[in-house]
Amino acid sequence: MNASECCQIQAIEFAISRGDNAILIANNGPAVNGAIKKARDAGLLVIALDTPLEPIDAADQTFATDNLLAGEAPGGGRMGWCIGRRCDG
Repeated sequence: MNASECCQIQAIEFAISRGDNAILIANNGPAVNGAIKKARDAGLLVIALDTPLEPIDAADQTFATDNLLAGEAPGGGRMGWCIGRRCDG
């Protein structure tokens, strides 16, 4: 378990002890799954951000971006034209 995972576990446990209604988490790894289960068992809504939890049903919901679609949208096809070329605008 690394320091980031320890911090997330402490934050989750603090949210439980405070009686929070929900947590949003950008998961740092499977070491936090036990704390996430405790949060859900305590009635907290768990929303994963960016990266789905493993297993995916460990969270009530996952909000993430589709990076492929995000890369296509702003350029409206220009990004594909730019690949392999110098694009200054």
